[in-house]
Amino acid sequence: MRAPRAVDGVLLLHHHFPTANAPTIEEHVESFGRHSRYPVFSVNTDDGFAGALSDLRFKAILLHYSLFGGDYYHLSSRFRRYLERERDAGTYLVAFFQDEYRYCQKRFAFLRNLRVSSVYTLLAPEYHEVVYGAHASVADVRTTLPGRVSDQLIDTARRLFIPDAERTIDVGYRARRLDFVHGRGAQEKHEIAERFLARASAPGLRLDIDSREEGRIYGPAWYSFVANCRGMIGVEAGTSVFDLDDSAGERTAALLASEPGLLFDDIERRVLHEYEDRIYYRTLSPRHFEAAALRVTQILYRGQYSGVMEPDVHYLALEKDFSNFDDVMHRFADPAVRKQITDRAYDDLIASGRWSYASFVSEVDDHLAAAAGLSDSLSPDECDAIRLGTGRGSLRQRLLTRLRWSLRMLPFPGRSIVAVFYRRLRGALDSR
Repeated sequence: MRAPRAVDGVLLLHHHFPTANAPTIEEHVESFGRHSRYPVFSVNTDDGFAGALSDLRFKAILLHYSLFGGDYYHLSSRFRRYLERERDAGTYLVAFFQDEYRYCQKRFAFLRNLRVSSVYTLLAPEYHEVVYGAHASVADVRTTLPGRVSDQLIDTARRLFIPDAERTIDVGYRARRLDFVHGRGAQEKHEIAERFLARASAPGLRLDIDSREEGRIYGPAWYSFVANCRGMIGVEAGTSVFDLDDSAGERTAALLASEPGLLFDDIERRVLHEYEDRIYYRTLSPRHFEAAALRVTQILYRGQYSGVMEPDVHYLALEKDFSNFDDVMHRFADPAVRKQITDRAYDDLIASGRWSYASFVSEVDDHLAAAAGLSDSLSPDECDAIRLGTGRGSLRQRLLTRLRWSLRMLPFPGRSIVAVFYRRLRGALDSR
């Protein structure tokens, strides 16, 4: 049997369905190929396993966070066998995680089984050993952010910018209610909207604040909405319950099943108080970069914001008990204060380039060069040939992928019967 060809490059495994992905996910995936100084070969696992992969051995494999869908991973058995083969051959495996506060035991088992070399996490450094060192035996753990500043965001902000005096919304916001199991921190995302609306009674103050699911805004319309706001309220991303042993989720589900009418305060008092903020899992959000790029004054609950934003420097700090609400709104009403805040946020978060995707990928490149021995030895023709061979699986696999998407998203008569045959076909294909 012929030995796989050694490739001085990076294999990036990611996942998205045939429909358009969230812009922040697409930007994160595309940033590696756009900014890396090394060849990056991007493979969407939803397109199936390309046979050419079996003949290649990359120096490093990146497992993107889009693969890890909570309790389901978008890796067929063929991809898993390939990763196990590469693990045994010593390939450097790196996993990127987001929303990692649930289904931890499954994640830890995955990391141990593949002997993953390095993890990029949203956890602060003081929790690296407590979570991934102790539970998954990962020695190299690095803190990252859920998003960065992309070239597209900068271009969009330039194109959509509206002078402060011409904006028609004073304060805007969108959020939605999250499951109780995420803890008090997740409840803050809709509670700030409700409390702000109850307090913001100044005459002439134009608000567009909505925490209902049906009020959410997607795609280009979201950027237009942000650009038309003088201010945006907000909180840190993340949750206050990090469910290391999966018991918080199990106990919360059992309690709600037996007493479905319980409110969050009941769940917190009876279960979640034992888990609240034992592991701090709050972070800066891509929304904060978006507001900074569009020069929108951010009115945020006081927090850490990954050390990127400072209170009353990059945002107006609102206490969580609203004790300083009147003072914050008085300052917000002053155009000079808004300009000072937005100018500083733009300069430090956007114009500095410190938080750009180019900067992020450069850091990953340095990591891979030192740990995996990456260099830049492949010719453009070799890169093109590898991309052609690894770009997608067989036609049959792609057709099955489209069928799966249809079964998930498009109800039709007889769908359950078709689903049975689909699972049999997919299982046979994956086992080959």
